[in-house]
Amino acid sequence: MAHLTTPLSSEPSTWTRWGPSGKAIRDGLGGEVVNLGVISATYPEFDAVCYCGNGIVLAIGYNGAGDTHLFRSTDYGLTWNDLGSRLGGSNNCDGMLYVGNGIVLAAMENASNLYRSTDYGVTWTSIQRTGSLYGLSNCGNGIIVGVSTTTDATHGLPIWRSVDYGATWSRIIYAPPGSDYWMGLCYCGNGVLLAARGVNGPPNEVYRSTDYGLTWTEISSIPVGSGVTGLLYLGNDTVLGFTWTSAHVYRSCDLGESWDDRGEFVGANGILPTCIVNLGGGVVVISTISATGDIFLTTDYGLTWTNQGSPFAGADIPYCVTALDDGSILYCGYMTGIMGRSTVVHKSPLETGAKDSSAFTTITANTTIAAGDRYAVYLVSNAASRNVKLPLATACAGRRLTVKRMGAGNVMVSRTGTNTIDGVTNTAVTARYDSMELQSSGSRWLVINEVD
Repeated sequence: MAHLTTPLSSEPSTWTRWGPSGKAIRDGLGGEVVNLGVISATYPEFDAVCYCGNGIVLAIGYNGAGDTHLFRSTDYGLTWNDLGSRLGGSNNCDGMLYVGNGIVLAAMENASNLYRSTDYGVTWTSIQRTGSLYGLSNCGNGIIVGVSTTTDATHGLPIWRSVDYGATWSRIIYAPPGSDYWMGLCYCGNGVLLAARGVNGPPNEVYRSTDYGLTWTEISSIPVGSGVTGLLYLGNDTVLGFTWTSAHVYRSCDLGESWDDRGEFVGANGILPTCIVNLGGGVVVISTISATGDIFLTTDYGLTWTNQGSPFAGADIPYCVTALDDGSILYCGYMTGIMGRSTVVHKSPLETGAKDSSAFTTITANTTIAAGDRYAVYLVSNAASRNVKLPLATACAGRRLTVKRMGAGNVMVSRTGTNTIDGVTNTAVTARYDSMELQSSGSRWLVINEVD
């Protein structure tokens, strides 16, 4: 089963990867998806895929009868080698995590064994029995945290932690009430992790650690849905939560303390979210199990989603997805052994017809900046005072822009709606050639930098 977790930057994680640079604007999924054919007819269910850099991709295929094979590509998924049953050959995989320096972790489901490779997936060692780890997050400096769906008779549902890049693990004695599994985990930086339970439905409790997973506190619940299957951190205190059979997306702008229901995926009947790719800059792609194998896309940090259709034809369903650093996305089929690879992931702003996010624009009148406007620097050139009104912070989480005063007139920077700017309703650029850089946290505007 492929799952959802945190983005890769300085904090690599299990099933989610950044695209190249993570900053380009995209129009849909970009270029053509090339069908690479059936990689394995004997092990057709690809339950986990992991990109390890340098063109190396690992995928685990399951035959439906308690046996798995490891497949490895060294050319960005174009050709594959079957390495055989190197992970115990037992049932499917809950996911893989590339830690860096050739180190890869694989959590096997029914065998409850955690395997580790130090040579980019060529050879593997069984580390220990940890139960079924549904999520793994790399917190940096060798610290890795995993959440288990396997109940321990003594301690309930444990959380596992490693401080040596996954070589050895300690069980955090942590047994929250109830029997729902841990099904979501993400690392948010600065020692902060979020974990969620609720496979059987509400209350879908969300817990937070501020000490790299050593201690946990319940902070909220995702209010509706049939079980949390994943959490994804996007930066700037913004977190997405996903539920299973109801196929809802929830969004938090305060590190999980409160949640906004962004609704169901379009045509959600029968759609189950399975795997997510964070491309950065508010762009996220999610694969689903559905009759048509639909892929969904957001370009505004999870506020709105569009159905991009399927990269495959007929009954072929993309179950696992990963982004490669050559600018493509790899799609692994469900029960068909098929793989597809997009030829282009990112498009430049000019290719998509969008405004150049690196460009300047000059304004001479009172102006309200649109949420979809992609200019990075606004030059206010005028002799009289002018007002520059920011878009709703909730409509453009993570967006950063600069207002620079070029003329003699005072420049007022004001809010839209109830969003504040550093806690106030407006601020000003008070001298000619001064500038102010602001960024949306998803709930308010923050002044990042002022240059006199």
